[in-house]
Amino acid sequence: MRLLFLLIFYSYSLFVFGEEYVHGQDSHEQANVPKGKIIDFTLEDSKIYPDTIRRYSIYIPAQYKGEAAALMVFQDGHAFLKKGGHFRATTVMDNLIHQKRIPITIGVFVDPAYTGDVLL
Repeated sequence: MRLLFLLIFYSYSLFVFGEEYVHGQDSHEQANVPKGKIIDFTLEDSKIYPDTIRRYSIYIPAQYKGEAAALMVFQDGHAFLKKGGHFRATTVMDNLIHQKRIPITIGVFVDPAYTGDVLL
């Protein structure tokens, strides 16, 4: 029983306190890969959540020409947009779309609402 407990504890500690994630090749900007663009918006007049303000961004891949496309929505969008951050979503999308490993995909990045009239 004690051995089982130690094994579970050891496995859990590796999961929680494991080594820092190392980004793969697709998480880094690649030469000759077209870069999509990010358009930022602010929603200030919500009728459902009055007295709130929120930021959202839309990523348009460079290959997008107005045809039907896949859509991916990210909650807490700012975390996924941070250049050089943990997720690097638009860099990964640029690389995977260029490699034709995913279809042309538009990204919508929605931040949580802030109360008042100032974004943090």
